[in-house]
Amino acid sequence: MGKEGGMTPKAIANRIKAKGLQKLKWYCQICEKQCRDENGFKCHKDSEPHKRQMEIFAKRSSHMIHQYSKDFESDFMRLLSRRYPSAKVSANQVYNEFIKDRDHVHMNSTHWTTLSEFVQYLGKNGKCEVEDTPKGWFIKFINVDPDYLMRKEIEKKHNSKLEITQEEREKRDIDKKIKEMNKIFGESQVIAPTEVDKDLLGKLSIGLSKPQTTTTTTTTTTTSTTSTSTNNEEKKNIFEKESISFSLNSNNNNNRNNSNNEDKPYKQEQQHQQQQKQQDENQEKGWIIKDIVVKIIDKELGKGKYYKQKGYILSLESEFVAKIKLLESGEVLKIDQTYLETVIPSIGCDVVLLKYPYRGEIAKLVKLNIDDFNADLSFDNDDNNVLKNISYEDFSKLN
Repeated sequence: MGKEGGMTPKAIANRIKAKGLQKLKWYCQICEKQCRDENGFKCHKDSEPHKRQMEIFAKRSSHMIHQYSKDFESDFMRLLSRRYPSAKVSANQVYNEFIKDRDHVHMNSTHWTTLSEFVQYLGKNGKCEVEDTPKGWFIKFINVDPDYLMRKEIEKKHNSKLEITQEEREKRDIDKKIKEMNKIFGESQVIAPTEVDKDLLGKLSIGLSKPQTTTTTTTTTTTSTTSTSTNNEEKKNIFEKESISFSLNSNNNNNRNNSNNEDKPYKQEQQHQQQQKQQDENQEKGWIIKDIVVKIIDKELGKGKYYKQKGYILSLESEFVAKIKLLESGEVLKIDQTYLETVIPSIGCDVVLLKYPYRGEIAKLVKLNIDDFNADLSFDNDDNNVLKNISYEDFSKLN
């Protein structure tokens, strides 16, 4: 006996198959039946229920197609207005969301045969803003609801009123300040806002010159004091000459002192430039040396296969390129020094110095200063001959 309630394996399989989206050409809108293949659609067309529906459709075909088109358009526009009310979106994206509903009106039962034809119809009737791009048709919903348009107009008027009131407030504040200033300075000096002359601004200088002291001489009307006035003038001229010569001497002395003081920072700057030049020259030179252990830091080499793998340098192809043999797999790679970094061994192991003046010399790792990213190295186990605070980049493990 079969299971009741449609719980047979065949019924369950049919329901599972029916969940997916089937082809549109095998859908009968009149009967609202979806067929899974061409043979099933052919059998459905030969069935009696379909023939009865087609007889009804033949009598009022134009009315039914018009109704299907109207339903399709209203459902599509409802989805567009709710999901994308003010955004420009691809028509295919909206259509794919629309057909997810199994009970939707299919396009093969409407006036439009393709989606592009339907989109052009929406653009001609002013229902959407339509744009044809290389990526397909894009549409934007145009809201023509009277209530929505009325709200927009009210918001626009309200915003314009706010802007006007803000400008009026600023003008009132300026007028109020001008009146207060006029009260302070009196009615004789009336303060009013004026425009700034651009030519005058260009002529204004930044610095202010020191006021020059001028000597004025007063002449008397009596003839008896002419000799005394001439004597006074001669004394004044002599005094002025002496003061000028004194000022010149003092200026010369100041200039000498200033030149000596200015020479010091100049010499310091020259020394700093020479040190910087030496550092740049050292950086431009290659640091890789044969027989040192290095780590690969290139994430793109071999699609990340060799990232953080260690190897030792077999030979140098150039000053900056080396052949490396990997420690794990034994593969040989040719790689630039920019994609390599040094390897710090444990304390007591041999390392090779990479920077001048000790480049190529072998030393032992004595101490690691982890916080400062440097280490102390010694030559020939001599505690007195120790290099301190050597950066991790200046040495590497010896193979």
